[in-house]
Amino acid sequence: MKRRLLIVLFVILCVSSLTVLSSCDFILDIIFGPEPEKHTHNLQNKILEVSCIADTQTECWYCEGCSQYFADADAQQVILDVDALLSEGHAYIRVYDGNAHWTACKFCNGIKGEKEAHSSDKWNYDEDNHLQICDVCLAEFNKNVHEMQDGACTVCSYIVDYAKYCNSDYGYRQLATLEDGEKMQKYYNALDSIMGDAHSNANFNAEKVTTKNGTWYVLPQVNFVQYNLDQTQAFTVLSSYRNDHPLYYWISNSVLTSSSQAGHIALKVCVEEEYAQGNVRVEQNAKLYKSISQYMQLVQNENNAYRVAEIFHNKIIDNIDYAYTNEGLPQEERWAHSIIGVFERKSAVCEGYAKAFQALLNAKGINNIYVTGQSNNQGHAWNLVQMDNGGWYWYDLTWDDQPNIPSGKIYDYFCKTDSEFPNHKVSDEKEGLDYLYDLPDRAPNRYNVFF
Repeated sequence: MKRRLLIVLFVILCVSSLTVLSSCDFILDIIFGPEPEKHTHNLQNKILEVSCIADTQTECWYCEGCSQYFADADAQQVILDVDALLSEGHAYIRVYDGNAHWTACKFCNGIKGEKEAHSSDKWNYDEDNHLQICDVCLAEFNKNVHEMQDGACTVCSYIVDYAKYCNSDYGYRQLATLEDGEKMQKYYNALDSIMGDAHSNANFNAEKVTTKNGTWYVLPQVNFVQYNLDQTQAFTVLSSYRNDHPLYYWISNSVLTSSSQAGHIALKVCVEEEYAQGNVRVEQNAKLYKSISQYMQLVQNENNAYRVAEIFHNKIIDNIDYAYTNEGLPQEERWAHSIIGVFERKSAVCEGYAKAFQALLNAKGINNIYVTGQSNNQGHAWNLVQMDNGGWYWYDLTWDDQPNIPSGKIYDYFCKTDSEFPNHKVSDEKEGLDYLYDLPDRAPNRYNVFF
């Protein structure tokens, strides 16, 4: 009987505890204490008979709630020496310039003490400049343009986030031209929110999944039925996303789908096993960004699209070789098909050439498109680039890489019109994982270098 009674009492106690602890605020109050209320100054204007200037009165403002005096009605200038205020009428406040801070009277400008240089061991920064904020007076100082080397500022902690620059949105914009295009763009954005986090978050680890077909490392699933799309449309979106994001080298060619009794409902993007851990991706990003920055330094003073493309074309071909297996066949390892091949392994197949060229042109702000199709009846990838005259021209760095000639490169597939670009057939896949968007019309005439 006693045992039953104890069980009943225990159940009642648990239910009561759950009821009480159901309030998140209550739990936080227990752990951290109640959050202090934000103080709002209730200012009273005071006119003091004493004054540091003859024939005048000292005007200040006083808050009873915090017992502070202020030299302004907005409570921004705290009076630092109350005794001097009440006995002499000096309203001493913090004053500063770009180099130092000191204490001075608001009324007579009399300085109390010595000027002290601003101090801080922390840097604040944006994409262009860095600066420090004084620990004492909160003044900004030491604001200067970044001193960049290999994609990082040598003064502060700023590192160029190439994820903002190396990817593009041509595929995203082309989705709008398809049936259900608006829904597909929303699905694209849903994928992007996960992909962006996976790329830059060291704590974002891919989930290991084992199926009868093998082991995979996947990102959280994105439900395409929720967007009123079918699986083929979801694959079309994923294909566009991959083509738009050459920087995301870690995306696998594989994709898993989740199913319900009603059919497929969601897809899971797979990550290459060696990049399954977020910290590994972040470390790899730092290496890539350094290499990309070295390319970008070559064009930092060049804005002509033709010249920029030429510099990137030549540097990529000079730096890498086509990737072959020991058997003399095109390398099938994933690294050779991504920017890793160009920027780290110094060897790649056509996809690597084209994606690296795409990423660099994107970073420089030059419109370009990653293109897939066939060349000599084999799968191939190359680029379409918009020149300063507004025309679109073909580029194929893979075919221009000719190690058997003295210069190591040719320009037979550099800035060409349709008639000058033989043996290339653009993919006509208009849905699914091999989908390729429509391309803009190419320029009808050869590019005039002196345009």
